Amino acid sequence: MKNIFFSLLIINTSFVFSIEASNILYKTIERFKGIDRYLLVEINEKKNNGKHKNRIFESWTHWDSLGTKKERVLMFKPDNLKGVNFWSHTKNGVTDKWMTLPKIGKLKKVKGRFGKKDDFDFTELELKEDNIEGHVNSIIGEEMVNDRFCYVITNVKKNKNGEIKSTRKIWVDKNDYIIHKVVYFNKKNKITKEIFLTNLTSVNNNYVFKEIKINDIKKKKNILIKFSNISFDKIIDLEMLEPKSLN
Repeated sequence: MKNIFFSLLIINTSFVFSIEASNILYKTIERFKGIDRYLLVEINEKKNNGKHKNRIFESWTHWDSLGTKKERVLMFKPDNLKGVNFWSHTKNGVTDKWMTLPKIGKLKKVKGRFGKKDDFDFTELELKEDNIEGHVNSIIGEEMVNDRFCYVITNVKKNKNGEIKSTRKIWVDKNDYIIHKVVYFNKKNKITKEIFLTNLTSVNNNYVFKEIKINDIKKKKNILIKFSNISFDKIIDLEMLEPKSLN
């Protein structure tokens, strides 16, 4: 009888911790929901073979009264994309995308990702509801990162047979629910990618990181992302968030 009691206690405790871990992860993706944002972004990407890419762009994010997340990106570098605009409108998990074609400025509807398959995409950094639901989420401890106390959470994806496909270990700030660090593992439990967020600062009472360092072991490249001119002021010119041709 005691063995049955302790088994049920362990199962129930694991279930409670799983819910708590999931709730913490949901709080990370809700931090900036409904808050307008502007920033200047520079991405330096270096491959192990010596190839280098540099991208600089402005980014705006706005939430309209219907709950649609509207985003616009204006490219400065590389030269072949200078002046190109990218727009995305997301509602209820569905995203529509557009871009203006280089040189001619004609508007084009986009399917899939904006860049080439091998290019870095910010969606690689986003934690979405789909990454939480249907996954096994567990708090496995606490650690200090960037001089802040963090929950250490494992986010495990399994196949239909219950076998582990991939795992993410995520360090989440205990006070502000900011993600400080993420490490990716494959099904053989080998590290495939490491993400380190640094240079934490407060802008309009919102804590944000000004640098992100990515060591992509699988793709054999390192990426440094720098954010500047960060603002959370309300965006007034809403027309700029609507896709349109430049000519």
